[in-house]
Formats: sequence, C-alpha cells, structure tokens
Amino acid sequence: MTDARQREVGELAWRVVERVRGDDSGQAISVTLAEVLAAYITELTSPRPLADWHEGDGAVLWWRLPVREPPYVGRPGDRNWPDYHTHWTPFPMPFGPEAK
Repeated sequence: MTDARQREVGELAWRVVERVRGDDSGQAISVTLAEVLAAYITELTSPRPLADWHEGDGAVLWWRLPVREPPYVGRPGDRNWPDYHTHWTPFPMPFGPEAK
C-alpha cells in the first residue's frame, strides 16, 4: 500500500471512529464491528455539499439532489463538468495488490 493510500485509509478510519464516538478526542474506545461498518457505510454514502470538496478529495461521485440520474465521476473544473451537481460522495477505491 502506498504512503498516500495509507494516509487516506487512516483518515477514513478516524472519521469512522469519530462518527461512532460522537467526538474527536482520540481516546481509546470500544465499539463493535457492526458499529464500525455502519459508520463506514454512512461515511461513504452521506452526500456532502459542493463547498466541502477540495482538490485533495480528488475525483468523486457527484450528485444532483434528489437523485434521478447516475452520478458524474470527476472534479469540478473538468472539461466535461456538467455544472449542476450540488453534492458529492467519496469514490471508494478497492484494496488489493499495488499496480506495478
């Protein structure tokens, strides 16, 4: 796993812990796997407003609410950006062997 991917996974893990815990104190916690999975799914599927996106988020899934069409995949400013999407969700990347 690349350093960038490790950082991304680590940041996601802390967001999941914060969601389960309800705070960002970083103290030791005890949660069930079901709670962690539910928080992870919520993190990946909760629409975020356009204003919350920044270049570091990279290509994501863009939605116009209410959802009536498939998402646009990319970034604002792309040549083919439709300019009417208002929310986004992360684009989950699979784990596995690194590309060579």
